[in-house]
Amino acid sequence: MFYRQKLLLTLISSLHPGVGNTRLHKLMFLLSNKQSRPVYDFVPYQYGCYSFQLQQDIRTLERQELIEQISGENGIEWKISEGVQNLPVRPDDKKLVKSICDEFGFFSRKELIQYTYRHYPYYAIKSTIAKDYLNNEELARIRIEEPSVSQTLLPVLFTIGYEGISLETYINLLIRNNIHTLCDVRKNAYSMKFGFSLTQLKAACNGVNIQYVHIPELGIESNLRKDLDIQIKRDDLFDHYEKELLPKNNEKIHSLIDIVKSHQRVAITCFEHDVCQCHRGRLAKVIAQREAIAVIHL
Repeated sequence: MFYRQKLLLTLISSLHPGVGNTRLHKLMFLLSNKQSRPVYDFVPYQYGCYSFQLQQDIRTLERQELIEQISGENGIEWKISEGVQNLPVRPDDKKLVKSICDEFGFFSRKELIQYTYRHYPYYAIKSTIAKDYLNNEELARIRIEEPSVSQTLLPVLFTIGYEGISLETYINLLIRNNIHTLCDVRKNAYSMKFGFSLTQLKAACNGVNIQYVHIPELGIESNLRKDLDIQIKRDDLFDHYEKELLPKNNEKIHSLIDIVKSHQRVAITCFEHDVCQCHRGRLAKVIAQREAIAVIHL
């Protein structure tokens, strides 16, 4: 079991008789913000701070019968299953759980929403319910946190890789750069890393009002990506991709250019963190050569 799941069990077991989904996200958010190395990252979502990984862990713990559903005042709540023992967590985290529960454990769903929106307004910028909980002055503070657009007259093409970062960190990068559309240029939109297979990534983007588009034709076949153990082999492959493969996909390149022109702030994505280690860099180069489009590598 992952350490974060042990901490999640400890938090749930400290909340009686149970805890609903929204309250659990808010309480874990407050706890994570006090950790030197947070166990969960969060994004601004429809009801405020939200963690895709936390939600996945809740499902996992239920499937393993470590937690179970009960009926609460606001619907379904979670409680520790009968006979499940608390798993050991670090002493500092155990103190944090107690501190969070002592301070916020008796807050209602409404009170937790109001508290997190007021103290962490960035995480309320995508909320569909903020107007129901905050006054006009507080809503204005949230609007200040919304990403601003640079005054460039050119449409912008960003490139981003997800290597080494969580889904939440990745989504926050898109949000903070005011990206409207994400174009996945992997040949096969599948990943062993949580959140980055097609269905998961598309759902995460849609949840924060970012359009997701998969363009597999602009990827590289997996058989060509084998044995790239030294940089010269990678460079040879990307040269081949730029000079031989891309010219055969002019229709899809034009489609991507049309998306950038139409949506103004678009990102293309693949796995590698370093754009020089990924074909998306060559694709962006070709597009910038053809059109008046600025390129920014995140």
